[in-house]
Amino acid sequence: EVNVRCLRNKEAEGVLEHIQDFQSHIKRQADAAIKIFRSDGGAEYTDAQAEEWFRQEGIRHEVTAPDSPAG
Repeated sequence: EVNVRCLRNKEAEGVLEHIQDFQSHIKRQADAAIKIFRSDGGAEYTDAQAEEWFRQEGIRHEVTAPDSPAG
């Protein structure tokens, strides 16, 4: 199953919190977890704090080219 959530505001501040909220929602609703998080190469997804959280949660972070439609 694939779940997608789009962010309206992609400012660096708050993005990780939105991802963490989504992870909590998935755990509550489907007893599942994010396995792969795919994003463009924008700085809001690649800061050290986000990368550390992905690592701790066992989430593979795949990065596409910045601003690409595949992101």
